[in-house]
Amino acid sequence: MFFFLSGYGLTASHQKGNRIKNFPRRTILPFYIIILGLTGLYSIFQLLMGRGIQFTEVVKSLTFGGTIIVFGWYLQVQLIYYLFFYVVYRYCRLERRIAVMICLHMCYMLMCIFAGLPSLFYERTFMFVFGMVWCIKRKEIDAWIDKGAHAIILWLLSLALFVILYVCSMLIHKEFVKIAARGVSYFFFVTVVIIFFRRVEICNWITKFFSKISLELYVMQGMAIQFFHSECVYLKNPIDYIAVSTDASILLAYLIHPLIVCIYRLCRTGLHVSECQ
Repeated sequence: MFFFLSGYGLTASHQKGNRIKNFPRRTILPFYIIILGLTGLYSIFQLLMGRGIQFTEVVKSLTFGGTIIVFGWYLQVQLIYYLFFYVVYRYCRLERRIAVMICLHMCYMLMCIFAGLPSLFYERTFMFVFGMVWCIKRKEIDAWIDKGAHAIILWLLSLALFVILYVCSMLIHKEFVKIAARGVSYFFFVTVVIIFFRRVEICNWITKFFSKISLELYVMQGMAIQFFHSECVYLKNPIDYIAVSTDASILLAYLIHPLIVCIYRLCRTGLHVSECQ
């Protein structure tokens, strides 16, 4: 869903008139600065926990292929697809953009496979392209879904295919077929979720709060998860561990949220540091 919504959101933003020339400064630069900051923060955290840090681990964290940030693979992959999006919308004609994006995606997948990277680096990433396509064709898609029982039929069919493919991916032993089955299943999972929330709107103070700190919560949860299963503090009871780790993740996310906002504001508007609050 993260990849799908990123592709959809960036495409929608561009269609509303945001200049693609400003995309590196407004989106790519602040996102990479955040990765740099988190790499430093996690490095300090690991040292305080008494764990060694290898030089190659730091290099990969600042480039690609591995990171000291827990679950930070997503940040690296997202940055790659931000670059793909910029290249496609900056240098390609309208009618060629999706085709070029698919080609870039396929090249990226082959690179990951030949480099021996885990499948999580590439098996979900086509959802970014899927989000772009959905946004470009959203009027036609929405019009078709809103016709009579189309939405119910598509929702049930997508749900069934997602379950079947995902169960098959767990039963199949051949790695390539397993990854392919999972990859295709994500199309139907995304469709199930999108159609559901076209009918069921969730908008309250809880969802609004978490929507503001979603990135921060994602990147800080690893620190809480590791800390409460460390030599310093080890919570044996799983319920206590889940509850305390969740609360700590939310607190850490809330605390670094102003810094994330400040980074984006500085990159986008060039305000003086003292004006970031």
